Amino acid sequence: MKKNGFVLFVVLLYLVMLSMIGTSMFGTMLQGQGIGGSFRETDRAFAAAVAPMIKVESWLGQPANVYVSGWATGIPCTTAQVYTNQSVVFSNPVPSARWPSSWTCYSTYSLSTNTTVNTNNNQQLLTTAGSGANAFSSDPQYYIYYLSTVSTPTTALYQVNVASTGGNQYAVAVIQAVYQVTLGSRDIGG
Repeated sequence: MKKNGFVLFVVLLYLVMLSMIGTSMFGTMLQGQGIGGSFRETDRAFAAAVAPMIKVESWLGQPANVYVSGWATGIPCTTAQVYTNQSVVFSNPVPSARWPSSWTCYSTYSLSTNTTVNTNNNQQLLTTAGSGANAFSSDPQYYIYYLSTVSTPTTALYQVNVASTGGNQYAVAVIQAVYQVTLGSRDIGG
């Protein structure tokens, strides 16, 4: 009884199975890296959206910005208008919480002039030009909307929407917050 070709056939079968398993594992690893990169870019977009939200919160806290002789109820957004590095209160609600391609009016927040990151004890500006860890696809955009006064004439509500991208235009973060601004003084000394 001859068995010369049987061992070769079994070895080739094992080799094919191992090749299929290796190819499958390689595809899974590449997919995992893609998902990890997507999470990183989304986190970067969220971090870039937080910076203008902090700026707007500070801006709303200044009485001269939102209350002079009455609450700043906003200017109407009737034609497309972009306010570069300038906070503006609008009287129209934001059209939707989607990416601001549907926003006719908005303010921009320049990452390259306002935001730095500390990398290995080296302050670096974030930028929308070039590439690398500190480069973003576009500057964040935000929209401040006057909602109403609340219970007393010294308190008002403002809605703020911020949209930002990460290193590419597909990694998008949109943040929405409502701020209650109250005029007056309070004894915080106890």
